[in-house]
Amino acid sequence: MDKQTSKVYKAYQRKVNELYYWIAFALVLACLRGIDHIYLTLLNEFYMTLLIVIGLAISFGTGVYYYKKLTYEPLMEVYLTDDMINDYIIAGKNGFKIEVGIAIIIVCLFVLAFVLFIVFRWLMCFLISLFLFALLGMLFGSITIERFKLYQKRKSV
Repeated sequence: MDKQTSKVYKAYQRKVNELYYWIAFALVLACLRGIDHIYLTLLNEFYMTLLIVIGLAISFGTGVYYYKKLTYEPLMEVYLTDDMINDYIIAGKNGFKIEVGIAIIIVCLFVLAFVLFIVFRWLMCFLISLFLFALLGMLFGSITIERFKLYQKRKSV
């Protein structure tokens, strides 16, 4: 829903070829098995901090990019009645609760993987934490303050 024009839009998810997922899965699995026993113990604190900051920035930025550019097709304007809008809001509110729950779980897993990386300097934990941070970037694209306010405003619905 566009606040300025009060128009309602529907977003359709893009269809992605599953072959890409399987190829990426095989490549990631091969890479992770290859770096299973690599520890970053030789890096001093400055380079470790630099690696963490750059890695997290790239990871979160990648997640946001994938959400904005690759998740949805162009929006289409739809014309809905008030009852239909309320039905969509109820369904969206339930979906929003699930998304927030998933985001909380991912944050907990990210913190765990990141702490394990800081303690043991195990490259595998760092890569897992980067992946989880990219997922957070994707999730935060759909968990917006406007959406939260909409569901708070319509508590009675």
